[in-house]
Amino acid sequence: MAKEAKKAVLDNGGSFEEAQAEYIRYASMPRAEMIQTIIDLNIKHGFT
Repeated sequence: MAKEAKKAVLDNGGSFEEAQAEYIRYASMPRAEMIQTIIDLNIKHGFT
C-alpha cells in the first residue's frame, strides 16, 4: 500500500519529497488502521 501511494504521488507530478512523505505515512500506519483503510476503499470502489 505504501509503494502504491508513493507511485501515485509521482505519477501525478508530485516531487520525490512528497512521494517519500506519503510512503512513510502509509508504511508507519498501524495494521488495524491499514485494514480499515483497505475495507473503506473496497466499499468505495464497489469491490465488496
